[in-house]
Amino acid sequence: MSQGKYDEAGVLYKQCLDKSKVVLGDRHPQTLATMHNIAVTYIKQGKYDEAEVLYKQCLDQRRRVLGDNNPDTLTTMHSLAGIYKNQGYIHVRLVRDEI
Repeated sequence: MSQGKYDEAGVLYKQCLDKSKVVLGDRHPQTLATMHNIAVTYIKQGKYDEAEVLYKQCLDQRRRVLGDNNPDTLTTMHSLAGIYKNQGYIHVRLVRDEI
């Protein structure tokens, strides 16, 4: 995806998320995948605070729906840890309490 297309991707992902919530529900795995993809788009745009909030929400829901050991849950956990690392710290509580 070229640099100029992240805004367009974000708009489409948000539209997809809104429709997925209505059609599939807030906790459907596809809805959660779209949420994760929006957070990835935020990262590409340098919107780390927004990505962090969305990753936390997605992680919480994926844990409830898919379980702690599901690959999608672990992917979101890894992405959130990457944000913490890139911000110059590792969120020890996340690693200790949530794994």
